[in-house]
This record gives sequence, structure tokens and C-alpha cells, in this order.
Amino acid sequence: MICQSKMQNLESKIKMGKIYVNKRKPKRQGKKITVGKITDVPAGRGATVKLKDGTEVAVFKVGGTFHAIENFCPHKAYPLADSRLCRNIVECNLHG
Repeated sequence: MICQSKMQNLESKIKMGKIYVNKRKPKRQGKKITVGKITDVPAGRGATVKLKDGTEVAVFKVGGTFHAIENFCPHKAYPLADSRLCRNIVECNLHG
């Protein structure tokens, strides 16, 4: 749980434009869906998957295992599927 002071700090950053809020953030549904072929996601790179409701997730293949995250960096609203993957860490291209 976020304490009140941290929440106020976050709200002030949002108002000042320092943090972007993803209005298309996918809601967790707790189910598996088929989004394409295994060969569609090259190892060590990301792929953008647009869901039926218009939301996007970034899918990565790391060591033969697939992982999906929100395709949105709150720092500059950059798509994370287009970012660098270092082992199992996604680093936004705008963070240098």
C-alpha cells in the first residue's frame, strides 16, 4: 500500500508532466491467450501485441520463455517493445 505522502508526490509529478499515465493499460484477467506464433518473437527482442480491447502489451522471449509487460514507459510514454532487452531487464530507449 502506498502511503499518503508518496501518493501526493506521485500526483504532483503527474500534474507537472514528469510521469505519464497509460490510459490504455490492460486490465489483468488471469487467463492465457494466443497472440501469434512462437517464431513471431525473436529471442532477445520485443514484439508489440494489440489486444482486442485496443490495449497493448510488450512480449519478450528470454531463454525460451515468454514474458509480457505493459507496453508503456511511465517516464516518457515510450513503447517498451521497441526498447533494449539486457538479459531479463527491459530498458527504455529514452533512459540512455
